[in-house]
Amino acid sequence: MEQGRGQNLAGRAPVAGVWAAGIALLLTLLIVGPFGTNDGPAHIGFARLFVDGPAGPLQDSIYRVSHAIRPNMLIYILAGPGIGLFGHDMTERLVQALVLLGLPLAGWFAASALGRSGPLVALLLFTIAFNQMFFLGLYNFALSLSPCLVAFGCAVRGERSGGWWWAGFSLALLLALLSHAGGFVIAVVLTAAWLLPAFVRDIRSRPSIPLRRWWPAVLATLPAILVLLVYLSDQSDHPLKYGASAFKRLKWIVHFNNLRFNGGWSHWIARGFKLLAVGLLLWVGFVRFRAWRTDPTSRFDTIRLAILIGAAWALVLAFPDTMGGGWGHAGRMYLSVYFALLILFAAHPLPESLWRPFTLFALALFGLMLAGTVQRQRQVRSITLESDALLQQVGAHCLVAPIFPDQSRSALPQELQFEPLFHVSTRIEHLKDRVSLLNFLAPLAVYPVSYRPGMSPLKSLYPSMAHELDTGMINIPAFERVSGLRVDYVVTLGPAAALRPGLWPDQRNYRLVASSSRGTFHLYAPKAPPGPEVRTDCRAGS
Repeated sequence: MEQGRGQNLAGRAPVAGVWAAGIALLLTLLIVGPFGTNDGPAHIGFARLFVDGPAGPLQDSIYRVSHAIRPNMLIYILAGPGIGLFGHDMTERLVQALVLLGLPLAGWFAASALGRSGPLVALLLFTIAFNQMFFLGLYNFALSLSPCLVAFGCAVRGERSGGWWWAGFSLALLLALLSHAGGFVIAVVLTAAWLLPAFVRDIRSRPSIPLRRWWPAVLATLPAILVLLVYLSDQSDHPLKYGASAFKRLKWIVHFNNLRFNGGWSHWIARGFKLLAVGLLLWVGFVRFRAWRTDPTSRFDTIRLAILIGAAWALVLAFPDTMGGGWGHAGRMYLSVYFALLILFAAHPLPESLWRPFTLFALALFGLMLAGTVQRQRQVRSITLESDALLQQVGAHCLVAPIFPDQSRSALPQELQFEPLFHVSTRIEHLKDRVSLLNFLAPLAVYPVSYRPGMSPLKSLYPSMAHELDTGMINIPAFERVSGLRVDYVVTLGPAAALRPGLWPDQRNYRLVASSSRGTFHLYAPKAPPGPEVRTDCRAGS
């Protein structure tokens, strides 16, 4: 009886760990959040525009909004109504809670289809959720990962039981696509790699079986495939670039560099995951080798898992980094290898005697990630609020051109490997009819909100801005000539006198209006009144 009680307590430890991690995450977001990310403020602004439309004539003249069914739209459907109800900061907290908590829960669901390791997998995914893509503010992609894992879990159950599981697979696959094509691609590759060996086995045994057994799986993919085809038919040609070499991609994954973006103790977290991965592979290798020798029927499972791991690596090594109007896709695909390893882990559950130490180890990794995040995000949050206070002086119908130097991390902890201030000025668009021209997302046609023709500042205002976070040379007169709109304010990170020579050639034509409380940001306005060739309805704010 005592032994049974001990096993029962060991089995409860991972579940209790998931509850503890989830509560800690939600409390941290409530107190410290929303976490500062590269693109987060721009996505929240897009959500408001998508649901409520432009706040006035200035936004209407610059942005166009499409409600056609497409990838990248689900996050705006979910977040848009919340801005009017809860405000933009609380809405961004809810979005971050959805992606950071949704991934572990989806992983639990997927892993539970293979064994009893669901809560153990969820514990690891709490830390993995704080990856490079999240801190870059790629909320669309981050959201797509949860239905990606749910789709895999439904497919595993559908292969075994059929029935309504294929309907769940179809819905999850569609939601993944409507969130972001990256999660959809990962779901398709992992699911196909898992099901293909079973399909081939059925063909070899009795050719008539696949037609009866697998038609629900084929039909389940049709809704997402049809939406994807309709979307692709409306897309123009985009450049295709492979990006980082295969060796660099391998190195990035093996060293778990996706988890190093937050600085602080993140290098210890990466080392912890490397240690865990080595231990997992040794454990799986031992189990598989023993089963291969003693149980010939288990060889099918060995082959299936090998194909799954191979497919994930092939996706990472083959996927272009730049395609479809966006970039950074290779970094998104890196997560498919981690998911494949977690599926491998789920298929080979640890002895229950190891569940409690594993739970403590996983919680220690998550605690380090959460503590490091809080330590740095307090400073990020403080600087964000400093920017907000200064930009309150920008009134309705005003156009702002941010000028951030090449090293915009200078005001932040140097360990950070992302740019939480890059889109901070787009927070002015969350309220009133105001526009910040430093928006990396609006020039891309892949989003439901984009610049109108001729309004993209990347061709005139920031002519040397490519895919790097560098505003290059600022050419305000060129943008005003092309758009017919006056740039009413310029906001700089650091005083204009300290900017790189040549970054802002006509700064002598602007006067300092105000500086933020600690001198991090400075607001400038034109000295001369607007000419007849440009229009403005800008009003002073408060």
